[in-house]
Amino acid sequence: MELWQPLSIAFFYLAAGNTVIARVAGTCTQGDADRLFGVVLSLALYGIALLGLWLSSRTRSIVLFCLPISPIILWQVWFSSRLSFEILVRGHSACTVLEGPLPVYPGSGSELFFALSWPLMSFAVLLGILAILRGKYTPA
Repeated sequence: MELWQPLSIAFFYLAAGNTVIARVAGTCTQGDADRLFGVVLSLALYGIALLGLWLSSRTRSIVLFCLPISPIILWQVWFSSRLSFEILVRGHSACTVLEGPLPVYPGSGSELFFALSWPLMSFAVLLGILAILRGKYTPA
């Protein structure tokens, strides 16, 4: 068995798990949404997973083993789109998006970073998977 196959699968699961934890673990005490900084670790983990997917000769088996986390990847795209829209268009704080409209939470000061980094991570992973699969299975 080649090294890239289990490595890629493990990193996909770690990244998806970290993304869920970054989203749901914690509270917004005094408007602190620092748990969303977990996106940085998720981006690094997804990058390693995509590298493994690209370098592996067993791409189909990696994709099949990662099917259970595909809803998480789609959820990431939905959540990051909503997060960006609420922060950039409606002017809400990150905690208001995370916890709901009442009570109104103050801004954490990192809203712009969250509004840009979460969609970057989510769409990059989804597009990266699709591009790798297209490149490997499209006749030349």
